[in-house]
Amino acid sequence: MKRAKGILCMVLAAVMGLTLFAGCEKSEGSGRNLPDIGWDEVVMTIDGYDVTWEEYYYWLNYTYDAVLENLGDEFSWSAYLDNRSADRYILNQSTNFARLYACVKEQCNEYGVELTDEDYAELESNLQNMIELKGGEEEWAKYLEETCQDQELYDYMSQISKLYDKLCIEVYGENGEKCSDEEAIEWGNENGYYRAKQLVLKKEDANGEEYSEEELQKRKEQMEEFHTQLDESDDPIALFDELIAEYGEDAGMDVYPDGYHFITGVMNELFYLTTTNTEINDYSEVLDLDYGYVILLRLPLMPDAKISLDFYENTIRQEAALDLFDDWMLQKRNETFVVYNDEVYDQIDVKDIFG
Repeated sequence: MKRAKGILCMVLAAVMGLTLFAGCEKSEGSGRNLPDIGWDEVVMTIDGYDVTWEEYYYWLNYTYDAVLENLGDEFSWSAYLDNRSADRYILNQSTNFARLYACVKEQCNEYGVELTDEDYAELESNLQNMIELKGGEEEWAKYLEETCQDQELYDYMSQISKLYDKLCIEVYGENGEKCSDEEAIEWGNENGYYRAKQLVLKKEDANGEEYSEEELQKRKEQMEEFHTQLDESDDPIALFDELIAEYGEDAGMDVYPDGYHFITGVMNELFYLTTTNTEINDYSEVLDLDYGYVILLRLPLMPDAKISLDFYENTIRQEAALDLFDDWMLQKRNETFVVYNDEVYDQIDVKDIFG
């Protein structure tokens, strides 16, 4: 089950070399007006887990640069984001990131999920690959400074990423098998997925040359005859498969024999719109599309069929499991209890830090 989405995707990418940071500096003379807080001082405690100033400063930088990335020149400290002033928004988001990481640790403890020797070996291998990618130890040290981390913080966040994936497997299974058919189909319907097969007679031959007008007319009439056969059949769905097997010219039906599972933006626009306006287990009129004459058969979703043209080749069940797990983690994050160390937290002035 490959992760194509999720609440941690953007955040976890930050520790895997895909950072947004424009320049996070922790040293004096960096241009940042840092409060007089030691890096190991505790800013807050989340369900018993301490969040140090080093970790929280990382999240502040991450959130600030994400805001700049999204708003660009439109950003100002007078702006309101998600019904909060810009500085309060950055503080709130940073706290939520810290809460999420603490929540991962808490849920892993509850479910008995922990890193194995093999996991640590994998993380070390990933680290060495990153160091090589950055150009060696010296460049790696610069990278850590630029992204507001030291090696210990980087390792911690990499471990949380791994724990998150293992927790997902524990809750929903290696391939989402603990996500029920009903949950998967409901999720697919709610997220705009459709399933359809197509019977196609192409407008071009095997060499890519368009057929003559006479041949195109014959093909259109042949498709209309197929439509009549479907109308007269006692089992049009079975007949549709027979027609595809004998006459169909869509190679995609060999790749996706159960039909295409898709959302908007993936298929031909008329293909998509026709499917959405066709009842399940019913078929369309003959469509004149740019690639051929087509009849579409809309079918109910199948939990274990691969999503068409999906980079990760996940199934509906796998995508549902990932999304439902992320929702569950958000719920758990929102249930965490934060105790602020006011003596430290009250020194944090986002406007003053970032200027």
